[in-house]
Amino acid sequence: MKRIISATITGGYRHEHVSGPALMFRKSSAPAVPIVDYLESDPFIVRYVDGTYSYNCYHIPTNLEAGEYPRERIETWDWTGVPLNRESMHKAGDRKTIQYRAFETIRDDFDLIFNDDGSGEAADLVCLKEVDEKTILLCLVHCKGAHEGRVSADIRNFYTVCGQAQKSIAVKHGGVQTLYHDLKRRHELWAREGATRFLKGDMKTLSYFKEKARRAKLDFEVILVQPGASAQTVSRDALKLLATTELFLSKTTEASFRFVASP
Repeated sequence: MKRIISATITGGYRHEHVSGPALMFRKSSAPAVPIVDYLESDPFIVRYVDGTYSYNCYHIPTNLEAGEYPRERIETWDWTGVPLNRESMHKAGDRKTIQYRAFETIRDDFDLIFNDDGSGEAADLVCLKEVDEKTILLCLVHCKGAHEGRVSADIRNFYTVCGQAQKSIAVKHGGVQTLYHDLKRRHELWAREGATRFLKGDMKTLSYFKEKARRAKLDFEVILVQPGASAQTVSRDALKLLATTELFLSKTTEASFRFVASP
C-alpha cells in the first residue's frame, strides 16, 4: 500500500493497494471495510524526532522545543550475564533477560510489580506503590533489546521504545480502574496454565490499589530500559528523541521520565 499526495486529488491524498492480499479492517461489530477506505477516517500518524508529526497529506509543525536530554541523567545498570538481545522473561521466568534484570533492580521500589509483557501490554512491567495516604505511584517500565545484540550508537535502539512510551498516555488516561480489569484478565489467562504474572504482590494487592485509586491522587512515571545504548556514546539525535519523548509525556500526563542504558 502507498499513499499518494497531490493537489489534483480530492482531499489532497489517497491510498492505493500495491501488492499482496487486499487488507480489510473491522472495528467491533461493524462491517469490514477495505483498509484504504478506513485510513480516510483513522489515518496512520507518523511522529518525528523533532516533535512534529504527519498524517494523510498533512504535516503538523508542532515545535516542542525539547532540546536534548541531559546525558548526565541517563541511568546505567549492570547487565553482566544478560544477552543484550534477550528481552522478555516469558512464562518460564527466564532470569537472563533484560526484563528480569529490570525487575531485580526496581524490586524494592514498589509494592506491586506485574509482568505485562505480550500483545496488548500496558508495559513490560507495571508497577504500583503507595506513596502516602493520599497518593499512588503508577510506573510503566518499557524494555527493549539491543539492535544486533550489542552496545552501539544506533538510533534504531530508541525508536521503538520511545514509541511505546508515548503510547503510555492511554494507560494513564484510562485510570487504575481500567488497568485493574486489564491486568486481572491477563493474569487469569496465564493462571490457567499454572503461571503467574505477579512478580511482586498478588490479586489482593492489585485490588487494594484499585479501591484506593478512587480517592487518591495518581502520580505517573515512565522508565525506558535500553541496554543497547551507552551513556557515553548516545548520539545527539537520540538525545533529542529522548527529550521530545519526555516533554510529550510531561505535557500529556505530567509524567516523570527515566532512561536506563549501559555504562
